[in-house]
Amino acid sequence: ILMHLRDPVAALEAVSGITDSTIVVAEPLVLSNPNEPLLLFRPARESVLDTWWAFTPAAISGMLAMLGFYQQSLTYHQQPTGAGMVADYFTIVGARRGRVA
Repeated sequence: ILMHLRDPVAALEAVSGITDSTIVVAEPLVLSNPNEPLLLFRPARESVLDTWWAFTPAAISGMLAMLGFYQQSLTYHQQPTGAGMVADYFTIVGARRGRVA
């Protein structure tokens, strides 16, 4: 749900404070160049009323590392949408050092 939040970094920080070991983040893959740590502020570029952000996997990975989740695995997958279509997504599972994801 990070794309729907005004401050996704603060949300990740809050959630990271209630887990001892593992965090899972899944977001739509809408930006090209997934290896670049990019965030796109969507309201400034289009009329999407319920979405603030688009992220690359590298951006989410960097946020998780900043919060101490250094062990990470990245997967790409597709999710069905409410409109009967399929959307590309990525999921990052992060674990704190010394913990098993």
